[in-house]
Amino acid sequence: MNTSLSLLAGVWLLWCLVHSLLAAPWVARPVQRRLNLGPACYRLLYNGVALLSLAPVLLWSERLPGSAILVWSGPPRVLQ
Repeated sequence: MNTSLSLLAGVWLLWCLVHSLLAAPWVARPVQRRLNLGPACYRLLYNGVALLSLAPVLLWSERLPGSAILVWSGPPRVLQ
């Protein structure tokens, strides 16, 4: 497998792990206490961190050469 793709797969796994850990109550509660945030503020912070950390991974994924594995051609389903 290409080194770039292996590294990208590792970055995706790391992003997913951190994203899941930050959502876990046993991580969220201590972070809320340490930063003195309520649940609503923590959720906003969590979503902001998720978006900001996801952007570079998506951009890097887009810039790698090769064909797409999955392409959606149906209507956009932003709101359900």
